[in-house]
Amino acid sequence: MRLDRRTLVVPAHGTASTTLSVDPKGRVGGGEHGGRVLATAGDTTVTTPFGYWLEPEMVDLTVTVIDRAGDPARGRSFLDVVNMDVAAGERRCLDGTAVPLRLAAGTYSVAALIGTPDRGGEEWGPQTSLTFAGAPELTLDRDTTLVLDARQGVQHQTRGGARPLDVTSGVVSYGRTWDRFVMAGSLTADEYVDAYYAVPSKDVQLGSGGLPPVEHGTFELDTLWRAGAKALALTANGRPVPTELVGNAARLDGSGSAGLVDLGTGKLEEITARLPEAAGRVALVRVAERWDVAPILEAARDSGAVAILFDWAQPGRMQVGSFRGVQSGVPGVLLTAESGDALRAQRAAGPVRLAWQATAASPYLYNLAFRNERSVPQVQTHDVADRRLASVDERWYAQREAGYFYELMNADRPYGEVYFPLVERLRAPMHRTTWYPPDLGWRQLGTSAVVWAEVLADVPHTYRAGQRGDVTWYRQPVPSGLLRNHDTGAGLTMAERQANLIGAAFENYRDSYGHYTAATDFLDAGNVELFRGGESLGSPGWLAGQ
Repeated sequence: MRLDRRTLVVPAHGTASTTLSVDPKGRVGGGEHGGRVLATAGDTTVTTPFGYWLEPEMVDLTVTVIDRAGDPARGRSFLDVVNMDVAAGERRCLDGTAVPLRLAAGTYSVAALIGTPDRGGEEWGPQTSLTFAGAPELTLDRDTTLVLDARQGVQHQTRGGARPLDVTSGVVSYGRTWDRFVMAGSLTADEYVDAYYAVPSKDVQLGSGGLPPVEHGTFELDTLWRAGAKALALTANGRPVPTELVGNAARLDGSGSAGLVDLGTGKLEEITARLPEAAGRVALVRVAERWDVAPILEAARDSGAVAILFDWAQPGRMQVGSFRGVQSGVPGVLLTAESGDALRAQRAAGPVRLAWQATAASPYLYNLAFRNERSVPQVQTHDVADRRLASVDERWYAQREAGYFYELMNADRPYGEVYFPLVERLRAPMHRTTWYPPDLGWRQLGTSAVVWAEVLADVPHTYRAGQRGDVTWYRQPVPSGLLRNHDTGAGLTMAERQANLIGAAFENYRDSYGHYTAATDFLDAGNVELFRGGESLGSPGWLAGQ
């Protein structure tokens, strides 16, 4: 800093000035700075404060993110850019445009999780694939253009499996740690996602070469799957028919065949009136609105229909389900408009016979984790042979009568807990074998209903390759029990008093097999009443009272 004049002569009743200059190339770094200028004349002192912002060395970073269809990424896709020097950054939800950023020069973590929607489908609708692309340790010292292109991704594949695997849900998750900081992101996938990819570090389009491995801190990319037996393989006169299933609804099971009847299209009331024509056959229905699917299935409860195939007049796949469960024993199957039109063309040429091989509840379930550390390699083929995994014998019991139970799974990673999006529906009583990779923490949760029921959790388990275990769910009624630590299962304090302040945590659900309450329902209600020496001191009408 420099004053252009250090001595001023101020005339009577006048003013004088000097200019304070700052050299941005000096030894003062970027950021906020300030001070005071003191002017003295005899016994008089005048203080003038000053302040300024000096922009640090800045660069322009432009990030272009492309999905697997070659389109600019949008919808569920997002981009994380974090300055590792100051542990600050931002997440951008992508809208199909390039992302321009004005950043301080330094070291950055850049990561994109990219969903590719069905061709012509809704951008927030079913995704055909999920892809990770990123530069987990990027030094920016000049203006840079970074292209994260999902088409460069290598597909995750498995080998060595003893059983056919159909992925029902998954998560692509990354974690970046340095010093005492953590940055993480994940994108979940349901049964509609057909493929998972990761762009190798060497293929990230940045100048003339790829990216080196991470040296500062850690980087981990996790692709997690839950996979079981294929739910449905359907043919029409021997020709395969691509299908999806109505979520949380009845399913076909085993081998079977039936004729096809076309109930046409129309409003809910019109389709419902035609349902008796489907007795003993599989119905084909083109719905006017996708939310008509569940009501049609429920109206068909006593129609005698073997199943109902639904399509619509829009591009892409239809995503339909019921959070509370479709109250019907008639299975619902979803088709694209193209598949539905193909069936109608076949039927116009003559009778159509549908045949299927289906598994309503898989007798096995694989929980798989594919991990990359420091960088993303060029090969993503993973050995899932049983000898490399741990197996757990699961037995699910029904309470009073056979029915559906629901199961959730979380995975514990160094950068946080990762949640699978899909609630697996189980037909209890049942027995199945689940498989787990070693050296990874897993937490299983179970509930007897999607809503209005308890949610029980097991303590986290980390398995060894070749280890065998067992777990039992709902063999006995669910009574009340002590609160439990979510990580250890140890009991927690139920009540305490601090002077005139009394706190109490009332009993929650538990069972006799080490499972404890993970969550209670919105409809759980109660009240509080405080007694002293047998005399009531008050009873507010809420569970928490003062």
